[in-house]
Amino acid sequence: AKRLIGNKATSMISVLSVQKVKSAFFLLKVLSSALSNAVSNGIEKEKLYVQSISVDKAKLSKRVFPRSQGRVNYIKKRTSCITMYLEKI
Repeated sequence: AKRLIGNKATSMISVLSVQKVKSAFFLLKVLSSALSNAVSNGIEKEKLYVQSISVDKAKLSKRVFPRSQGRVNYIKKRTSCITMYLEKI
């Protein structure tokens, strides 16, 4: 995520679409959503660059995994929250 900061948003779409890392898919999804929001607000997407990105912890959902003799193991499914700010050049 730190590689995207300071670069043009349109060029980062092509970079993220080529990478085969799991996180690149989610960053691409957030970036394309931010660009479409900017275009709907009347801003040209060629003039935008990535100002900052933060990936934070989100809520934790707990699941129960039954074991033998009536015991229980807990499965913690972690989620994250991606925040991205775009700015005009």
